[in-house]
Amino acid sequence: MDRWGEMYYLGMDTNADNRIDNPEPEGPKAPAFLNTSMMVYSSGPDRDPKTWEDNVCSWR
Repeated sequence: MDRWGEMYYLGMDTNADNRIDNPEPEGPKAPAFLNTSMMVYSSGPDRDPKTWEDNVCSWR
């Protein structure tokens, strides 16, 4: 659980290409893929994973 009592979201590269689809909506700050084998994020203080402004992400 994160510090706000919500679960963490995990993503793993299951085909060993070192790329994971970026869960964050595409935009100037968000690439389509993350060049990593694993990523983690939490929904942040507002506890809503769809509002990315306050989400805590391992790739930013």
